[in-house]
Amino acid sequence: EHPRIQNLPRVDMLALLVLALASLVAAVPTLLECDREFGVGAEIMAGPAVLSTERSAVIMRDGVELECGGNYTPGEMLFGELSSVGGEVRYLMEVKGGIFDIVDGGCEGDHVCDAMRCAKSLVVTGQPILAPMNGSALELTIGWATAFGLVSITEPCVLYPDVQPTASPTFIISAPTFEDPVTDAPTPMFPVDANMTNMTNTTNMTMPYYY
Repeated sequence: EHPRIQNLPRVDMLALLVLALASLVAAVPTLLECDREFGVGAEIMAGPAVLSTERSAVIMRDGVELECGGNYTPGEMLFGELSSVGGEVRYLMEVKGGIFDIVDGGCEGDHVCDAMRCAKSLVVTGQPILAPMNGSALELTIGWATAFGLVSITEPCVLYPDVQPTASPTFIISAPTFEDPVTDAPTPMFPVDANMTNMTNTTNMTMPYYY
């Protein structure tokens, strides 16, 4: 036994033993049940999950990374993955708005949670994501760890629907037509002068009169 270890208090030796064993215990994302909270501050594994920018959630289209905050086409098939998965990293992906395509498998364990979570262990590949059709935002968040300990949570990568602008309807308003009281007045049956004093029956009809 090393001389320094012999001189350590029993409590410190126990702590070292726990750390040594913890480093040998792998993270198991498949054990997180669907009713368990997932995100920054959620109690996962060794304590509250922490926000980390060391790795990031990536959404790709045809092998090309999309910029978070950009757009997606409703109903298209995308691909979600962790930016770096070297070493012993294991991770759990959660998608909101869309769902993971699990028809051909790819997700580990039984807790796929209506195709909204997908666990990965020691693999580079991510998982296909079906974008929503209802115009909601598409959000991908990934929690990861390399061993038993605190889980790191990526910043969410959010995409928004690509809505094509529609042309505004065109309204044609015609000006109303007004009759000219002089030029459009009907021709009287009996010509009269301006003073109404010279009424002539051009048809020799006898004007009726009343008592």
